[in-house]
Amino acid sequence: MKLIHTAQLDARQKNEIEKLITACRKYRPTGISFPFDDASVFCLLYDPSLVCALALSLPSDPEIPAECTAFTLPGRRGEGLFTSAMDSISDRIDDYDLLFPADHRDPDTLLALSAMGAERISDEYMMECELSGKDFSSLPNPPLPITENNTHIFIDETSDAEGTVTLTFNLFAGSPRKQSPDALCRTALFHQSERACFYDFSVKKELRRQGIGQKLLLHVLLLLHRRGVSSVFLHVSGSNTAAVSLYKKTGFQITETLSYYLY
Repeated sequence: MKLIHTAQLDARQKNEIEKLITACRKYRPTGISFPFDDASVFCLLYDPSLVCALALSLPSDPEIPAECTAFTLPGRRGEGLFTSAMDSISDRIDDYDLLFPADHRDPDTLLALSAMGAERISDEYMMECELSGKDFSSLPNPPLPITENNTHIFIDETSDAEGTVTLTFNLFAGSPRKQSPDALCRTALFHQSERACFYDFSVKKELRRQGIGQKLLLHVLLLLHRRGVSSVFLHVSGSNTAAVSLYKKTGFQITETLSYYLY
């Protein structure tokens, strides 16, 4: 069995890890991603091909937990490969608590974390909204900028070299000549994709619970639908119950639950 530690993956190693992750996802679905370029150290275990890949992100402050992501070949689980990989970097993690992301659709990971004595400390949801066939009949259909009941929505659009378009929706309740919007959200439209990522949503504290956030979200979904977007997804903390409730009211459903375990 061969063990490799590296601070940076080469093209061959990235390809081997991609194949390992593909095999894991064929065995069980998972929303866990691998930090190919963002980890501090990578541990690769071969026997003879790659059977376990571990990435560890070490913050400069040891008071902050180090995030650990690992994939083990399905047919080789239960052989202590992950434990061997962890033992090989024990000198680097002695001063840190470890944070493990886990997808609840993978019972093998949950069993391993339970055996370690790791404690579940938080959840994160991925939520999706299908726009095809969604009823937008209750919303007006004016040209932009939208003006409805003294509410104004303006859109700023930017794009990067890879073709990703970012739309920033700014909502003003009353006069639009304010220094900052009363509510804001951003969406990323990926090149040659009908899916959009929804992020960075906020409503001024003094204006919450007045329906402003829901009004903005519904208009965002309508305008994305007009641009040919078929579905929108987002990530939200499970502890943010107000946001989860708002997203559900506008048509989002929880499709994945990622949990974080502290060890």
